Amino acid sequence: MHETIKALQLGMTSSLTVFSSIIAFVGLVGLFIIRYAFRRVEDVTQMQKRFIADASHEMRTPLAIMKTNIEVTLMDTANLTKDEALGALESNLQEVNNMTRIINGLLFLTRYDDQTQQSPLLKVDVAAIARDMARSLAPLAKSKHITLHLPAEGESFLRGDARNLEILFKNLLRNAIAYTRSGGSVWVQRDWTNGAG
Repeated sequence: MHETIKALQLGMTSSLTVFSSIIAFVGLVGLFIIRYAFRRVEDVTQMQKRFIADASHEMRTPLAIMKTNIEVTLMDTANLTKDEALGALESNLQEVNNMTRIINGLLFLTRYDDQTQQSPLLKVDVAAIARDMARSLAPLAKSKHITLHLPAEGESFLRGDARNLEILFKNLLRNAIAYTRSGGSVWVQRDWTNGAG
């Protein structure tokens, strides 16, 4: 009887040891998972902070330019000429356009990251989109004395998201105009290989 009790005690002790080991192992795994999750949350939080700081910096520049233009214009309104007033308005309009471009870029990034918001890929005439975007930026090109050559009439279809393609073409054209010297030319043309490489 005494030996049976001793065997039961040994069995219970070894079962408790195994059970304690399992609990300790599960606790360590849980601790590792929690630490990993917190590290990921910290990484995402840091990325968001950097993104917000960068976006704020990008927005601050056009606002500072607009504020300075307005302040300088208002300093001497009695002697303000029509050309000076128009110049200030044109400069501010350009900065508003810059801010709009930044905001649209931010909105595009949030839509792109949210897979549930992505549009279905449809048959899109990219030649028409390129022509429309070139026409919309023609005044900007003209203000820099840049000749903007539009693509020839015709259709060029592919499957895509029309809105995102508009943003792409507008950004490419805006950059081409921004980095072309005054009096230069920007060509918008298509060149399709139809899968031939």
